[in-house]
Amino acid sequence: MPKHNEYRLIKIYYNMSDVISVFSTITFGSTIIETITGPLLNKNKNSVERFAITNTIYDLNDINQDGFYESTSMITFYLKRGNIQVSAASQVTKDSDGKYIFPTGKYIYTILSGTGKFLNARGYVIINANNTKRNVIIAYKKGEN
Repeated sequence: MPKHNEYRLIKIYYNMSDVISVFSTITFGSTIIETITGPLLNKNKNSVERFAITNTIYDLNDINQDGFYESTSMITFYLKRGNIQVSAASQVTKDSDGKYIFPTGKYIYTILSGTGKFLNARGYVIINANNTKRNVIIAYKKGEN
């Protein structure tokens, strides 16, 4: 992984407890498509726009009986000067309320696309997940137009 000092950094976070909406649809009996959206916050707890996650969760029958469910996601960070989008493939678990959650850990995703200031940007997004808080570092370089 490249050194952080080669990239411009945006440090933000979001709380799953602050989610504005969750829309879920069960399809084909063993797959859920879920959309989650909520505010993005800076270190001063001020809103700096929002995020949206579209999850597709597979293997609801937990064929391996290990408590993990396969998931693919598109995550979009809507920022004041443009958007950044990443794609994720991971596993989720269920909490005590039956909600699907990402386990505590560090997740690194490549930036796939951007708009506005982030058009043609290259880089990565790091999400450190613990409990309900998600610390996010967006590391990007301006791309060639």
